[in-house]
Amino acid sequence: MQATPIPTVSPRAHLSLALLALVYIFSYIDRQVISILIEPIKREFGVSDTAMGMLTGLAFAILYAGLAVPVGKLADRGNRRNIVAFCCALWSLATLACGLVPRFWMLVVARMSVAVGEAGGMAPSIALVSDLYPKERRSLVITLFMMGPNLGVLIGLALGGWIAQQYGWRATFVWFGVPGMVLAGLVWLLVKEPRRGAFEAPAPADAQPSADAGATGDPGVPQRLPGLRRRRRRGVRLRGLDAELPGALAWHVARPCRPGVRSGQRRRRDRGCAAQRPAVR
Repeated sequence: MQATPIPTVSPRAHLSLALLALVYIFSYIDRQVISILIEPIKREFGVSDTAMGMLTGLAFAILYAGLAVPVGKLADRGNRRNIVAFCCALWSLATLACGLVPRFWMLVVARMSVAVGEAGGMAPSIALVSDLYPKERRSLVITLFMMGPNLGVLIGLALGGWIAQQYGWRATFVWFGVPGMVLAGLVWLLVKEPRRGAFEAPAPADAQPSADAGATGDPGVPQRLPGLRRRRRRGVRLRGLDAELPGALAWHVARPCRPGVRSGQRRRRDRGCAAQRPAVR
């Protein structure tokens, strides 16, 4: 039985890493940009600080925390590339909708949709990156990937503030939503779903001798229990003892030596009896 060959790192793997890192950057941009748009949103809709707190915190956090685990479990069984592309398209479309809604409650719904999309972006991306590179290079590429939040906060706050000052808070959501939808299409087209555990493929079964075959003499019977070898040897010794035990018992019954009364006589008689006994192995 031949083992599956271990793949090599191709330029497409580097492209996939760059696209997944951009997805992570846009995830943080769309998540954090609302923090600098609180005041203009509050003035336009005339809502309270409590309502703004629910918009920026509660509406996002509940769905994000509640859906992250189920989507991560789905990524263990499904196509991770498709999950990342779909989630990126969903939160980008929701971000675009944040800049187009005419009512505050619609803005809350759009913001909750951003949380639903971003809940499925992190775990599948990490899994994809781990299967694109061997373990010797995995720490470096994951470090590069994890730079996304810092770059996202930097771009989201700096560029988002400039766009809001020049064109208004609605334009900020539009400017960040449209590129995210384009990025989702690029991920779906260019990122290839790697084989799970591709760089951890086991060695072929016939490449190394079986230690079980040498221990038991039968390659079809694996030796899984640590004490099986000792029990086998002990069984051989016991079978030999069974063959010699009847003769030894018969000798003990008919032996001419009898224990003496005094201890010195007993020791001398025992030494004499020991010399006459047959050896039991």
